[in-house]
Amino acid sequence: IITYNHGKYVLDCLQSVFRQYGDFQLKILIVDDFSNDNTVEIINDYLNEVSVDYNVKFIKKDSNKGVIDTLRIMFNEFKKTDYFTFCEGDDYWNSSQRIQRFVDYMVQNKSVSVAFNSFYILNDDTKQLKANSEHIELEKSFFLTSELIENRYFIGNLGCCFYDSFFLNYIDQKIFDLPLYDFFFNTYYSTFGLIGHLDEFLSTYRRHGNSFWSSQKEWERNNRLLGLIDQYNQYFNYIYDYEYRAYQNEIYLYEKHKDANLLDLMVIDNVFPNEFSPFSYEEISSYLYHFEKGCALCTYLSSGSLGKETLREGLQKYRQKHLTIASKVTDFTYEKAIKKNTKLVYLIFKSTALFYYDLLKRKKWDFVFELYPGGGFFFDSPICDEGLKKLMKLKGFQKVIVTQEPVKQYLIKKKLCREDQIELIFGVVMNNTEIDKGYKKQAFYGKGKKHCDIVFMAHKYSEIGRDKGYDLFIETAKKLCKKYDNIYFHVIGNFNESVIDVTGIQDKIKFYGTVEKSKFDQFFQDKDMIISPNRSGVLAKGAFDGFPTASCTEAGIRETVMLCSDVFNMHENYYIDNENIIIIKNNSDDIVKKVEYLYNNPEKIKEIAQNARQKILELYSYDAQIKPRIELLENIINKKGVKKL
Repeated sequence: IITYNHGKYVLDCLQSVFRQYGDFQLKILIVDDFSNDNTVEIINDYLNEVSVDYNVKFIKKDSNKGVIDTLRIMFNEFKKTDYFTFCEGDDYWNSSQRIQRFVDYMVQNKSVSVAFNSFYILNDDTKQLKANSEHIELEKSFFLTSELIENRYFIGNLGCCFYDSFFLNYIDQKIFDLPLYDFFFNTYYSTFGLIGHLDEFLSTYRRHGNSFWSSQKEWERNNRLLGLIDQYNQYFNYIYDYEYRAYQNEIYLYEKHKDANLLDLMVIDNVFPNEFSPFSYEEISSYLYHFEKGCALCTYLSSGSLGKETLREGLQKYRQKHLTIASKVTDFTYEKAIKKNTKLVYLIFKSTALFYYDLLKRKKWDFVFELYPGGGFFFDSPICDEGLKKLMKLKGFQKVIVTQEPVKQYLIKKKLCREDQIELIFGVVMNNTEIDKGYKKQAFYGKGKKHCDIVFMAHKYSEIGRDKGYDLFIETAKKLCKKYDNIYFHVIGNFNESVIDVTGIQDKIKFYGTVEKSKFDQFFQDKDMIISPNRSGVLAKGAFDGFPTASCTEAGIRETVMLCSDVFNMHENYYIDNENIIIIKNNSDDIVKKVEYLYNNPEKIKEIAQNARQKILELYSYDAQIKPRIELLENIINKKGVKKL
């Protein structure tokens, strides 16, 4: 029996426990957490009046140390028993055979580590007694830990539970370092076996104004739960991440309090948090860290070419790395989105924004979208133009962020939106920690390294990767291998030997598949050049890539010379040919010529590579990329106020 200031109710509790009878030996342990009302006096009087010789131990703490300390004391006592159960001082049991019913149940179901009975809820103010609806709706008799978490912890409280004491011998003492409420303890104990439901109403939970939990407002309880779940999830090493996240989603996305459901920014994305799309990963993460009232709804609908990782796996990995914003990231459902009261919605890529057109229109949300090359955006495409026109005519359209000057000029030329609705921020978002750190190149060709290493890195979106110029890369490799014995080629991405025949150079080319970004530092330690002979108009008329590609930027920041095609002269005003980048034509002869120049002048490799890194540090810093984006979004949020549901 756990008591603290329960003087008004504790007699009901005591009587319900002491009247238990059956074929068992009962030890009653009472722990009072330094009550400052008449709880202790009532307990002492009752114990003095009990005529039957009960085995009772009454511990009166000399200071208020909380429930965790109480449970620690109790667990040490419980180790000497076969089973243990609780009754909190303001609750009571309904049946004098509750313990016997559970003893019989546990003997019959030895795989159960924790069982619970159905219970009534008594409103102390109205005196209304009603059955707990969550238990009525349960359709099974046995449950797993994952089901307990995902279904919003349907057990309810300690007073309805019954435990097999055997597993106390295996309890991790570290659990006492956490807020050890019934939710976590029952979840933890359930990992030792099954959770059993005894479908009988054997106890009553009293709801009153002095109760620590039920006396709090709903939004206070839910905000506290969000933080507790993060701690519990971390303790379990994210084994139940999917289930904990589902629970958090219910709290975070359906909170009824007028301020708790008010978001400044909601990002909807079809790739995030897949790390193989590093620019969206870094950009959206930056927003979630900056905007306290922000969230990201994710689908993975467009991540098929980025590996086999599922959304569930991606979210779990993300939460492990970003614990403080974990509750802000969830899987997208239409029902969740339409319940959000938000000031501004943000989307990356034209195709993503258009995919949610009906939702944007229906909700009349203010929104900003980022028009990166690719993602359904093409030059001189009537279908693409029509889609952009639809988006930009929506009442909620605020701004479009473009990353290349030709894109800005195209929107103006086509009169798709006003010039003041366009924000040009050249480049792409990168990991700020990665940019700021002091990367040290291990070796350059001709400077301590006798072989020259050339990289191709891209995702394969077409049959032989013509859009990325993979065929030109292989042609270049074959021509160079005929002339030089010490040039080697490396391919990152979903390419292999079967995409294009590599007979004759198979000993000089290596395929790595998709590589996690965390391994880029090691990979580029000894790489000299990256070749990116992108073509426009391959995937569709008017299709093109940004400049330079994210892959090239990842290589360039690691002091690898970037050899890039640029049919739209997007490098002007940002990069200088032969100084911090090499501009190539879309033919293998020109690429071979540029590679040979560097090969024969190895001092230029180091010079251009180091210049490239400095330029990227300048163009892709937090102040150059994230800061202007955040300032833009904040200006819109602060100016516009709230769209009512």
